[in-house]
Amino acid sequence: MLLWLLLLGITYFDHEFLGMGPVILLPIFVGAALFMTMAGKTPPFELVPYFIFSVLVFFCINIIFWPLASFSPLEFYSLVVEDLSVEVVARSSTLLGLSLSITLLTHALAGGNRGSAASVLPAYAPQLAKLGYRMVLFAFPFVFYRLYREFSHIASAGYLAVYAEGLNAADLNTAWVAPFNYMFYTGFGLICAFETTRRRFLTAMIFFLIAALLDGVKGARGAVIVPILFCWWFYSARFNIKIKLGRLGMYMMGAVALFLILTVTREKEATESTAGQFVVDAVASQGRSLQLTSIYLQEQEAISEYGNMMVFSNLMLPLNVILHPELRETPQSIEQVMYSNNLKHIFTYVLNEEYYLAGGGTGGVYLIELIEAGPVLFILLSVLLGWFFAAWPRWMHNPFARFVSLQIFSTVFYMPRAEYFPNLIIFGKSCVVFAIIVFLVRIYHKYGAVIAGPTTPPVRA
Repeated sequence: MLLWLLLLGITYFDHEFLGMGPVILLPIFVGAALFMTMAGKTPPFELVPYFIFSVLVFFCINIIFWPLASFSPLEFYSLVVEDLSVEVVARSSTLLGLSLSITLLTHALAGGNRGSAASVLPAYAPQLAKLGYRMVLFAFPFVFYRLYREFSHIASAGYLAVYAEGLNAADLNTAWVAPFNYMFYTGFGLICAFETTRRRFLTAMIFFLIAALLDGVKGARGAVIVPILFCWWFYSARFNIKIKLGRLGMYMMGAVALFLILTVTREKEATESTAGQFVVDAVASQGRSLQLTSIYLQEQEAISEYGNMMVFSNLMLPLNVILHPELRETPQSIEQVMYSNNLKHIFTYVLNEEYYLAGGGTGGVYLIELIEAGPVLFILLSVLLGWFFAAWPRWMHNPFARFVSLQIFSTVFYMPRAEYFPNLIIFGKSCVVFAIIVFLVRIYHKYGAVIAGPTTPPVRA
């Protein structure tokens, strides 16, 4: 941490002294952190390795592939064409190194290597697990129908139409499917929370991954990659499965192959280069977060005209939707830029207004939100993230934590390409749904026990 603090000070006072040094050092530092984390003893449900891996991919992969790729980390060709200066990229690298150092140090000091407590499920847990299993099986055909209709629309209208126009459920004749969509994912959450048998969990996981694959074919590559990683993370931790390195390598090769297939599906022009160059460029192009952070540092003044303290935008989302109902109408619009206070809307709009309104976008970067929040919050939020990583494995003994674990895992893994905080509306809905279902099943179990006799003892997970 002191090294990155020193490097940051040097970049402020002497822009040219370090040159590309911090940029070259960054993937070495992140890779070493990932290796040390995986080599050490980690408790079940540890999130840190997945977060560091995500940082390595989204911030550093283009630096790693620099000698082989057809573009450099100093070039950005997407919604805008930017040639970035060495100084600003070096400063972005030091800010990331500093934030990640603070997070990992806090994680270590907060007892991040301690295991989670044993989980004791209530007596009615088998009923909730069986309910979730039935919900998944019953709702899956309707989810399949919705995804098929959306894919058909995107195939004709184009991928960006999803964000420019949204997917109008009435036009696609899928409005009536919405309750079954909630049923499917709520059922899978109940299985994560209460299921104790591998067979039923694997069955539900297969249906969940089929739905994720169909969602990914529409063009959102993360919609299938992240669910695969989640199932791997959850299943191995929940049932104490040790995955061998050889099998792990096969899984990773399969994930990369799937990523490339989805890239071709989404970007037909990607196949214009040779096969080898296409593979290298497709992988390296995912490392845009460092470049986006550098562009933000150059455009900071223009972006500040539309938003401030954007790191809290997801927490303020329920209030914003009440004050500005028009935010619900289209995913990307002038109203989103003016009222959402969300980085991914404002950033893209400032860089390229036409591209934004056509449905394109940069996505978010949690590091930009930390920088924009100021030095004090930069440190405090980095510390908070490390504390959360240390506490999460111990929280996973709670069924509610397992119920929302998919949302938490997705938020953590996407953080280098998305926001710091999760979407409060989605998280709030999950809390309400979980509380209602558990309350109803508990009441049913209680009064059923009066008629049927003594209750079964608590189930130890």
